[in-house]
Amino acid sequence: MTAPSDRRSRLRPEHVVIAGAALAWVALVLPAAAGVGHAHEVGGASPGAIIGGWTVMVIAMMLPPALPLVRTLVALDDGRLRLPMAGIGAVVAVWLATGAVLFGLAAWLSGLIDLAPTGRTRDVAIGVALMVAGGYQFTPLRAACLTACRTPRWFVLRYWHGYSALRETLRIGTAYGLACVGCCWALMVVCVVGGAAALPSMVAFTALMAVERLTRRGRRTARAAGWALLAAGACAVLGVLPDPFAVLLLGTH
Repeated sequence: MTAPSDRRSRLRPEHVVIAGAALAWVALVLPAAAGVGHAHEVGGASPGAIIGGWTVMVIAMMLPPALPLVRTLVALDDGRLRLPMAGIGAVVAVWLATGAVLFGLAAWLSGLIDLAPTGRTRDVAIGVALMVAGGYQFTPLRAACLTACRTPRWFVLRYWHGYSALRETLRIGTAYGLACVGCCWALMVVCVVGGAAALPSMVAFTALMAVERLTRRGRRTARAAGWALLAAGACAVLGVLPDPFAVLLLGTH
């Protein structure tokens, strides 16, 4: 008679993660619908607004693909919230540190070239970022990081000893977060360069990352996405990107 209740309790942390990601997407979509630029856009925004916008973006994009980690930590914590939330918190913290590096580089780059919301220079910059992301899809480092993200039990086998559950969970989440950065940093660079126009790309990249990590065809999808990103980037640099893809990747018609 207790089995259904136990089953529901084991699903609860996953529901919390999905709900958190959904709320973050609402926070991203509503400003865009109102014609307000995203807070993660470099230029004109305060450091606090940039950090807040980046945090929301990370929660929206990275929590759904991190469900394998959540499920693994749920099993360790007997369906409770503490360990899964601690692990996800560690993943977000790693991405916050990564964001500081990415936005520092973006600020430096914007001082060298004009990354205005519209303009040919910006389109070329996004095209180059797309080609870098596409090429990175085929690298051994990216493949290794994707494998690690798909199999979070590896991190448990390495870091879980059962002596200090919270501390070991934070180590697992940090290691998983580093693998996640190794897997997805190039896609996030496209979003940073895209700025306020990046919302459609963010949706597409989140779906891509989820398929790569949560389905059996993840590795094939990664290779196909690599070719698509390379082609889209080259077309953006040459200025021949078809309108539907220009709206998706550049935010322009």
